[in-house]
Amino acid sequence: MSWTLLTLLSVVQAAPVAPPGTSSMDREGIRLSVRGVGESWQDPNLTRIYKDSVFSGGVGVAVPLHTYVGIEIEASYKRQAGVEVFAEDGEISGIASAFELVPLTLAVHGRWPLANSGELYLGLGPTISVFTEEHSIRSDNGQVSTQGMKINMDSRLGIRVDTGLHQPSMAPGLNGELQAVDLEVFIGRRWQFGTTGFDLSAWRAGLGLAFRM
Repeated sequence: MSWTLLTLLSVVQAAPVAPPGTSSMDREGIRLSVRGVGESWQDPNLTRIYKDSVFSGGVGVAVPLHTYVGIEIEASYKRQAGVEVFAEDGEISGIASAFELVPLTLAVHGRWPLANSGELYLGLGPTISVFTEEHSIRSDNGQVSTQGMKINMDSRLGIRVDTGLHQPSMAPGLNGELQAVDLEVFIGRRWQFGTTGFDLSAWRAGLGLAFRM
């Protein structure tokens, strides 16, 4: 067997069996994540005014419920500046506009433990997408913004790997709340049912650090 294959097997092997009476929370704690999130929007009504892709920040809190199950709450914020177009011919009007999006996601994760306390995970759950578009006056009552909310679904595949940046002390009583720092990467998609109003479906990708507490 080649050294390459041995190395791959050592990375993806399952974590050691936990001592009896210890829970996933006791072994791992929670993960507080700070990440950059990129999105590629799908709605042509948005992409003709705004860029079809946006990069912004997000935060997440992941809680292990079981060796193979966990939940995560994620929030991110995105703001895109654009220029309005005329509805009749699609020509640029020169009038500035802006679109803000705040997706809030609650996902259930199926987890596969890796060596060195890492994990592969597959997540699925609902997203509440709150949006605001700032635009020119579009009605007789002087409306200059449109606000709304969409219920979407989020699916993603990701991996978390211990970076080794933090080494807990071996001396009793000297460990702080921070236990480890993980590098995390994920790809996924937000999608919605129906075609009324904005379609906030998007391909998504994230890269960040998760602080295991």
